[in-house]
Amino acid sequence: YPLIVCLHGAGFSGEAYLDRWIPRLGDRYILACPTVAMGAWWTRYGEDLVLQVLRDVQDRYHVDPDRIFLTGMSNGGIGAWIIGMHYADRFAGLAPMASGIDDVLFPFVENLSHTPVYVIHGQEDQVMPVQLSRDLVKEMERRGIPYHYREHHWTHPLAGGHFFPKQELPDLIAWMDEHTRVRLPRSISLVRDATHLTPFHWVRIDMTEHI
Repeated sequence: YPLIVCLHGAGFSGEAYLDRWIPRLGDRYILACPTVAMGAWWTRYGEDLVLQVLRDVQDRYHVDPDRIFLTGMSNGGIGAWIIGMHYADRFAGLAPMASGIDDVLFPFVENLSHTPVYVIHGQEDQVMPVQLSRDLVKEMERRGIPYHYREHHWTHPLAGGHFFPKQELPDLIAWMDEHTRVRLPRSISLVRDATHLTPFHWVRIDMTEHI
């Protein structure tokens, strides 16, 4: 089965997202919605939790390793960007929602050359300005990264433009249906720092001169 790992936003739990996904997925996907009990998804603790969830689910269920997707909302969307960039070779695609990253991390976007990204952001987002995603889209365009950008107009009575837009899920799931991981690309472009000297596709960097 294909697997979707969904990372929740601040103040929520993974369980809160189940009802949004399950009616639209049916029994075609395995869905994992972990809860980060402390810190944030972009911390080492959050990253390690996601990697452990991947191991646990793959040990227990028949997961297609070429159909694993990482998505997240707000805090979770930031985690999807950062974890997805460092471990892009493990995913068939990323789908960050209502999020963004500091431009100091833009060099790591290069790691997504074989991992497509589906970006969702609300025009009226008052918490994570939509310009964050627009800037990332420009960076992906500049680097030739495969992406699909969806900028929506939906708002929520309590959350304004910063919320999980379940109206967008049918198109996102259809996109996931069409994508499979590139397991052995003929060429790769890799950006690493001293905190992530892990194998990437068929390349491993054991040492760096600068942090």
